[in-house]
Amino acid sequence: MLFLGAVLVGLMGCKPASPEAPASGDISVQIPLSENNGDINNSDASYGLKTVTLKNIETLREVRGQYARFFLAPGLVEGQLNGASPIAYFAKTKDQTYIAKDVVSLQMATIYYHMQNLITWAQDLGVSIKSPMPVGINTKIKGDEALQNNNAFYDGRSKAMLFVPYTSDEMPISVNAGIIAHEFFHSIFFNKVLGPISQKQKATSQRISDLTVHSYEGWSKQKTFIQLDLSEEELFNETYIRGINEGLADYWGWAYTNDPDFLKWSLSSHAKKRTLTKQAQVSYKSDRDIEAAVVEAKNIGDDPSMALSNYIYDIGTPYARFLKELVYIKMQHSNISLADAKRQVNVFVIGFVQDLAKSALKLKTKDKLSTQDLFLAVDEHDSGLQSKEQCELIIQYLNAPLEKADVIAAKYTCAKDFEAYKVIKP
Repeated sequence: MLFLGAVLVGLMGCKPASPEAPASGDISVQIPLSENNGDINNSDASYGLKTVTLKNIETLREVRGQYARFFLAPGLVEGQLNGASPIAYFAKTKDQTYIAKDVVSLQMATIYYHMQNLITWAQDLGVSIKSPMPVGINTKIKGDEALQNNNAFYDGRSKAMLFVPYTSDEMPISVNAGIIAHEFFHSIFFNKVLGPISQKQKATSQRISDLTVHSYEGWSKQKTFIQLDLSEEELFNETYIRGINEGLADYWGWAYTNDPDFLKWSLSSHAKKRTLTKQAQVSYKSDRDIEAAVVEAKNIGDDPSMALSNYIYDIGTPYARFLKELVYIKMQHSNISLADAKRQVNVFVIGFVQDLAKSALKLKTKDKLSTQDLFLAVDEHDSGLQSKEQCELIIQYLNAPLEKADVIAAKYTCAKDFEAYKVIKP
């Protein structure tokens, strides 16, 4: 907690003019916030104290309002978070800005600020988000060491964001804007994909819920986990869906912060492998790659889902990199702002997630989803509007497995279709 300790020292150096006081409405507070110069292919983001506005606060005493409601070390009762609201302590400066007086208060103010932004962002894209978002802080996870510390996750059962105690000396996850955005995307994915799947297949509803309780340090099952003997096709689909969930969430974390290395602030050991900076050579996990990983996982133990828990990030990261580069191409080719380019790609992502849910719900026993679907969906989505640069980005990824395997085979190409370009299948 060295980071938050240093932040609190800086805050208290502001010399508050009066003790904390009840407050409501739109409130100015100081929180740690990241900054980036807007160059999406360079990671030069930094964190510093910034004054922001918390909107529609009912009571600052609990940092409760339109966008978040906090629970301290919550329990779960009938699918809902249960427990006391943590008490926040602030002092007010002469310019009417509130300063957190302890770590819990600083975390609450920071999370609330990001929740209001992320919920508004999602609603602007047509995504229905129920607010306030229940948020558990200092959440205790019993019997699962992988989830007990230095973690955060969206829990599909309680539809809540949960933060567990942070014990590292890096920046706590609860103030890491990129990780908060990553976790927030999981709420979208759960409600649009995993939730509907669990409703259709009630026998796997607990499994689907557990898949949302992911961990950066390794995914783990709970005692209530229902072990199913999945076929290779079913395990392939499950692994791909878990991977695409992580990849899209990493893209969301970047899109919210402009920081392609947002993990490095809190989980530096994972940052290099999952960086979203542009790579010299693109690659992604093809159908054959996942098939081989599935066979290996089924052969090494009786819990292949757990064995594949770290592999899902290998699946997801290339999709996040692709989407980030897609934003850059749209911004350059159409001469639009970064915000407008992100919005175009965000609209696509939400549409892709909805289509993925439909495809997953239609799967039959031997059916498998395709790892190429996202790339081809971009081509279809922008039919008649696609630039040459965008088309070339798509086929670069589609052809990557062939390049890696040094296979002499027909490859995807781009062809001009009137004033736009389209992908031509081999």
